[in-house]
Amino acid sequence: MQTAESEDAILERAKAEEKVYNWVEAAKLYEQVVESFLGKKLIERAAETYRIIGYAYSRAARTTEATEEYKGRHENAIKAYRKAMDLFKQVKNKAKYHIELIIK
Repeated sequence: MQTAESEDAILERAKAEEKVYNWVEAAKLYEQVVESFLGKKLIERAAETYRIIGYAYSRAARTTEATEEYKGRHENAIKAYRKAMDLFKQVKNKAKYHIELIIK
């Protein structure tokens, strides 16, 4: 499990990857910390991270010309958005329920 310090460092690296439009790498970095958040029962933080992962994969899907790669990234985005939606429901964060509209 990641420590709080290493989580912060990984999140900073993920944000840096986003800034240079390296969406797949950003998503992979976010995926490294989301399990730690769940293990620590930081459900809302995990939900928000899954939402970000979904966004990163959806952006990554738009940057590829290969059909299979596009489909895989799009499916990863949907899975992440669904996980975010389920977690937001657990903490009753109604402001985040709009994710249901994104994936339907």
